[in-house]
Amino acid sequence: MRAVIYARVSSDEQADRGLSIPAQIKICKEFIKREKWEFTKDYIDEAISGLKSNRPSFLEMLSDAQEKKFDMIVVYSLSRFSRDRFDAITKKKLLGDIGVKIISATEPIDSTTPEGKLLEGIIESINEFYSANLSRETFRGLKANAEMGFRNGGVPPFGYKRKEMAINGVKKATCEIDVKEAEIVKRIFKFAYEGVGIKKTCVILNNEGFRTKKEKIFTPSTVRGILINEAYIGTLVWNKQDKKTKGVKYKDKKYWIRKESVFPPIINKEIFYAIQKSFEENRINHSPKSVGRPHILSGLLKCGNCKSNYIFQGYIKKGNYRNAYYKCALRQKLGSKYCDNVVLKSALIEEKIIKIVLEKIYSEENINKIFELYKKDYDKRIKEGKNDKNLFATELKEVKEKINNVLKAIEKGFSGDELKERLNELKKRQEELTSKLSKNDNNIEFNYSYEDIKGFTGMLQNLIPQLPPEKLNRVLKLFIREIFVYPDRCIIFYTFNFKKNGNNNEDSNSNPNNSEDLLKNSLNLEIKTEGLNPLSFIPNQNISRGFDGCRGRESNPHGAPNPCGF
Repeated sequence: MRAVIYARVSSDEQADRGLSIPAQIKICKEFIKREKWEFTKDYIDEAISGLKSNRPSFLEMLSDAQEKKFDMIVVYSLSRFSRDRFDAITKKKLLGDIGVKIISATEPIDSTTPEGKLLEGIIESINEFYSANLSRETFRGLKANAEMGFRNGGVPPFGYKRKEMAINGVKKATCEIDVKEAEIVKRIFKFAYEGVGIKKTCVILNNEGFRTKKEKIFTPSTVRGILINEAYIGTLVWNKQDKKTKGVKYKDKKYWIRKESVFPPIINKEIFYAIQKSFEENRINHSPKSVGRPHILSGLLKCGNCKSNYIFQGYIKKGNYRNAYYKCALRQKLGSKYCDNVVLKSALIEEKIIKIVLEKIYSEENINKIFELYKKDYDKRIKEGKNDKNLFATELKEVKEKINNVLKAIEKGFSGDELKERLNELKKRQEELTSKLSKNDNNIEFNYSYEDIKGFTGMLQNLIPQLPPEKLNRVLKLFIREIFVYPDRCIIFYTFNFKKNGNNNEDSNSNPNNSEDLLKNSLNLEIKTEGLNPLSFIPNQNISRGFDGCRGRESNPHGAPNPCGF
């Protein structure tokens, strides 16, 4: 039996309590050795909560399980696998369906027995309660700390540095002014107060050689973050960001913890609130160019030069978009001096991506696999239907005999409420079985041919490009992880692994950062295809002229013959 180890700690404190990664690995290896199993690999997630299901090594382990690389997963305790009851159940069901067991080295439970499953469920419920209770108690401590005016960790705002003090023998963190950085903060607020644009402010600071705490250039989002941060007027704001609700950046203000006059202020309150007022007025009057239009490649295009996202831009005229294009966000914010990557005409790049993805997914090889899966499923349903019919018929025969026996008893003079109740139960069951047999006979299973399946996939290929942009974007994200744009080419990273001729070993050129391992569609199809991952496109002349005529006829600074790739 091939066994792997999964180890996890969510904090340094947990490691100090004896649950360190090395300690978990040691105990699990000793357990595997005693059971005389073959140890093959360990998967480790450090400083990650068991309530999170998107743990990198955890996802890698699930991917390897799908490829039958091992037979069982050994954990120090079930809490290491997951502290979320629902997540634990779904993942165990997924692994159980492919024959992979989860074994706890310190909790000897036979999960194949009813009592074992019950005990395992109780332990998982306790683990989830423990985690939820710990989270609540931790939050209470952080809230109390913020209400006293102290910071709860993290890097101090630009312009400040960390300062520690002891309160009743306990170390507390606050901020003190970093004189050098504070001068830059004052300039940023001075520029904003005088009406200098954020983008121009960035250019000035970057040209003078100033950098952020992380030694990065100033971007509009960085400068705006400084201009709206109340720390610069001495106010601590905690519990502001919403990290759980998708699409929501900030929590309702009633949940914020605000404590004034806890930091030495850098900026006058009058100046700070005047700038906030101008931001609010601009927000009300501003009409973004791309408002209301979902974009087909949103969240997929990345700049290969600076790793920024590509953003959609265009002009609106009479409700229609003209000269729409995708452009590197850094180039848009700060100009070509900071990133001179190419600009892509949206209509051409979208059409090209859709065509290539559909050709890759609905290849002849994959259609064959779909048909094979359909035939297996069809044969299984036919077999199950026959089995059900035989079972129903057998039980119906037995029920009829029992009804006859009851009627004979009544004829012989036996009576009573219990006998009548039993007769009613049998007649009700007779009706149910007769109905099920009728439905089984009328349940026609269509036996589609290969040509039918090929026709269906062809219809999908034609229908997908006609989907509304927001739905088409969601479909593409099922297949594409990201697309890196370079001056002379574009590279697609898929959400599934390419395999060679059914070999389970990954291609040597495959993407090592696949986050979802294997793509599976509604037919539970594992898509395998020959080729490289990522897939490089060959440049062509159409999109190479991408931005010509769009706005200002920008040229390719790299001198490549086909600046937009493909």
